[in-house]
Amino acid sequence: MRQPDAVLKLKQNSLYKMLKNNSKNEEKEEGNEIKLEETELELEEESLKEKNQKLKNDLKKCLKEKMEYLSGWQRAKADFINAKKEEEKIKEEFIKFAEINLLKEILDVIDGFERALNDEKWHSLGKEWQDGLKNLYNSLKKILENHNIGIVKAEGEKFNPEFHEAVEIEGTKEKSEDQIIMKEIQKGYIMKEKVLRAAKVKVKVFKE
Repeated sequence: MRQPDAVLKLKQNSLYKMLKNNSKNEEKEEGNEIKLEETELELEEESLKEKNQKLKNDLKKCLKEKMEYLSGWQRAKADFINAKKEEEKIKEEFIKFAEINLLKEILDVIDGFERALNDEKWHSLGKEWQDGLKNLYNSLKKILENHNIGIVKAEGEKFNPEFHEAVEIEGTKEKSEDQIIMKEIQKGYIMKEKVLRAAKVKVKVFKE
């Protein structure tokens, strides 16, 4: 049995409205989903920015600490090198001091040999004794040569307080002889242009 047109039209309108509402709901849901996705993307982007900023801050901190460690290590290294140099300097000065003292003692021994060689009793010694003492004397002089030690010029030279020590003075009426060394009493020695021991001398002094 055929339904009346009015009823059929009503059903069609109802179906249309229902479909339309469904379509709107679907669009609304899709819109909500898009907004939700956009919000999630924004949150992820914000999170990435925060993480990126944190990484930058951590990197700056690491670089700062690295520079501080490097600076501290460089200072420690410089202090170590300076301490090592100072230690070497002290060691060199100690060795030099000990060497000079030893050489001065050798000079005293050489003085004793030279006094013995010029003594009248020297000739009373047997030849073997003389040869033995001369060899020892020459060995000591060789030690001085090996250390670049030379003799300070004295007799006939003008007195120089840097190299000479006046232990006796004799007056002279000759002005040209003033401050001239007339006699060497004890030899002086010089090492590498430095006085190891000043020569003890007798000096002429001009007196009118």
